[in-house]
Amino acid sequence: MAAKPKFEFKVEKARFDKFIRTYTKNMSDKTQDAMIRKIAFDLLEIIIAETPVDTGRARAGWTAYADTVGVGYDISGPNVTTAAISEGKKESSFSVSKSSKGTHIAIINAVNYIVFLEYGHSPISPHGMVRFAFRVIEAESMKKAEKDALKEAFAAANKEARKVKAA
Repeated sequence: MAAKPKFEFKVEKARFDKFIRTYTKNMSDKTQDAMIRKIAFDLLEIIIAETPVDTGRARAGWTAYADTVGVGYDISGPNVTTAAISEGKKESSFSVSKSSKGTHIAIINAVNYIVFLEYGHSPISPHGMVRFAFRVIEAESMKKAEKDALKEAFAAANKEARKVKAA
């Protein structure tokens, strides 16, 4: 039996890893671990929702981690079969590990045509699933960081204004 081809989103992953390190650098190990798990959960939710469904096999290929952590998902469509879903689930795996560098979560979809779906083969999801999910999470996190920074700036300005008023 031939080995299954392995494909990783190295460029996107490197950029996203850098973003995660920056976003979580001032967090305690426990908080950082919880944040990484939350981000993985959120990513998977988006990836599953964005994966096009014909027979259901490709979307089912993401479900090993989803089933473990309770991410809800829908695999329905006119051509969906239980055999295809079962095959996709067999091709789904994940690993969670910890090291001195932090928590590492790998979610693997080994469906042989997943890379074609990721790079626009399907008109249903021409923007891909994984790259799209990375961009959504980055944008949401940046908005939250900007909002938090504004709150801090307003709080500091109000504190300074009270000092000036009191003087």
